[in-house]
Formats: sequence, C-alpha cells, structure tokens
Amino acid sequence: MSAIVPDASALSAFFPWLPAELSGLAWHDEMHWIWALPDSWGSCPRAEVAAFAQLSARLNARQLGLCSTRPADECRFDPWSVIHRLQPPLPACGDSFAVALGLALGVH
Repeated sequence: MSAIVPDASALSAFFPWLPAELSGLAWHDEMHWIWALPDSWGSCPRAEVAAFAQLSARLNARQLGLCSTRPADECRFDPWSVIHRLQPPLPACGDSFAVALGLALGVH
C-alpha cells in the first residue's frame, strides 16, 4: 500500500442510493481520482488516468458511477440527491462536496 485514502471509503456511504446498474462510485478533484467499489476503494493521480472512461476500464468495474451534479456527465450520480430537504442556496460547485456529504451520511 502506498497511501491511506479514507476519503474514498466515504463514497461507499452512497451505495444504498445507487441505481441497480451501478456497481461503484468515483469522484475527482484537480489532482486525483478516488473510487469505491463494494469490495475495495482507493485513489490514483489524474496524471495517470485523465478521463472517467479510463478509470472505469482500469478498475474493470461493471458500471462505475461518477459523483457529479452536471447533467451532461456520463454515468452520473448526483450526491445531493440523497438529501431530502435541500435548502437554497446550494453551492455553485456541488461536486466539491461529494466526500463531505458521504462522511456526513456515515455508514448506512
């Protein structure tokens, strides 16, 4: 193991809300991808894996969802969709809060 990536395990808190066709989730910031599957989680630099499709292929995931609030993103899972009472104003860059939301949800 080269690093400890606890943020990636936070994505597993969203698993109860995933559609049946998704087997895991990924999220990225400017420098890294983090991902969570039912049996594993981790990270990798975006310099090594530039696109979501490349990450999905690298992980050999059946169907990986991307934590994103942008409707155009492929295989999108909106992390804010698990919150039942959203109160405006919501952050303009909602994707940035995926890990924080997962940590707030805790283990379901």
